[in-house]
Parts: sequence; C-alpha cells; structure tokens
Amino acid sequence: MLDFHSHILPGLDDGAPDMETAIEMARLAVADGITMMIATPHYLEKSMENHRCLILKCVKDFQKVLNNEGIPLEIIPGCEVYLSPNTSYLLKKGELMTINDGGKYLLVEFPMQSIPNYSEEVLFNLKVQGVTPVIAHPERYLQLGRDYKLVLNLIEKGCLLQINSGSITGLYGERVKENARILIENNLIHLIGSDAHSARGRSPKIREAIDIIERVKTGKKKEILLNGMKIHNGQEVDPEIPREIQGRRIGVWEKIKKIIRLRSNSYFDS
Repeated sequence: MLDFHSHILPGLDDGAPDMETAIEMARLAVADGITMMIATPHYLEKSMENHRCLILKCVKDFQKVLNNEGIPLEIIPGCEVYLSPNTSYLLKKGELMTINDGGKYLLVEFPMQSIPNYSEEVLFNLKVQGVTPVIAHPERYLQLGRDYKLVLNLIEKGCLLQINSGSITGLYGERVKENARILIENNLIHLIGSDAHSARGRSPKIREAIDIIERVKTGKKKEILLNGMKIHNGQEVDPEIPREIQGRRIGVWEKIKKIIRLRSNSYFDS
C-alpha cells in the first residue's frame, strides 16, 4: 500500500520532531501494510519553507537510516504546499517538490475556514504548467463541507482529491467523518493518505480506512490504491466526473441534474 500524505521526515515541520519518532512511525506504517510513503513536509512561505533540494536530501538520508534498520519502507519525496498567490511562481523557480520529483503532481492545501479568492487563478496556472493539483483532505475544509458544488468544480477543472484516513475513522470528529462518507459514496475521492504527524494519534495507518471505503463503495479501494501507484510512476489519472451528489448534507445539490461544464463555470461560482 502507498500512503500518499505524511509528515514523517524528522525535524522539518510539525510532524516527526526527531529521528527516533520518524523510525517509530516507519515501523508502524510497515506493520499496517504500508510499503511506500510519500513524505510531504509543509511548504508555508516565511514559516516552513521546505525547498525541493532540502526535501530530496532529507529523503535520501532517512531512507539510508531505514535501510540500515532493516525497515522495508520506501520513502518518496513530495511536499504539502499551502496555496498562495506565489505558488505557481515558486514551482516555476524549482523551489517546490512535486510528487516523486516528477513535475506532474503537487499536493496543495487550503486554509481550513475558507477558500481564498486567488485559488482559481493559481490552480489554473498550475495546470498550464503541466502540473495536476492534488487537494489535501477536502473533507476537513469548512467551506467545502457546506457546498459540494465547490468539490465538483475542483474535479472538473482537473484537480484530484486526497482524503485522510483519520477522517474516515472519526479522528477529526463527526462532521468531518460525515463529509468523508459523502465524498466516498459519490465517487469524489481519488487518493488516500494518513497525514501522519506522529507515532500516536495522527499515526501512519490507512488499512482500516481503506477497508471502510470498500464497504461504502465497492471497487473504490482498488481504484484509490491504483491511482497512488499511477502518480508515483508519473502516469495520468483521469477520474470520471460525477454528475450529481446524493446525501443529506448536500442541501441544494440534491436536485441538481446537469453536469457543470468545464469551460463555462468558475471553481467557486455559487
């Protein structure tokens, strides 16, 4: 199994604070059946600017430690970029780490409370640069939880969505758990990650969540795991765009029948 989102690299952000913790997290991941883990330390301007060159070095050093410890876990470079007006510029400069340094996929996150006005333009610019944005944990964002039209728009504009395993198992509370269920039921999730920050609480485990996904949506487990491998290998992921959403938290979207057209709508039209 591939864990698409983790903060396992020691000392880079608010994840593993030291090598001892990182090694413990790696052992937990292997025990859960994870064989590959994408290390996605935060990139937050003027706060946690983990540049591409630094991440590559840390991944190489950490992999050597794991190999010496006999821990069969492959660490893949990536980062979780806090979307800003400068994101596409920073990518062009070579400062941001795309998934597996392949230049095709970039994990991005929004502020938890609201989607910034500049997001549409920045996401569009990433696509123009040939990079597919992967939106981290959409189920946790307050604004996306209120209006699933925004979720559909993101997919129609070429973004992929990554769900957190802890959201599915209830780690972040009932509201987020319900959001996760609706996204899964309506085929709006493409990847899964633990978003692990430690060996306790937010730990690197995804097996239970993947099994729940399969019970909610038959066949989705295989699709999600395959998507992760496709991205790892630099291949295209072309998800089907759902035509409507069914669920008791959808509000006005319960009656929507038409597909939102790719070129006629903005990401964040209400």
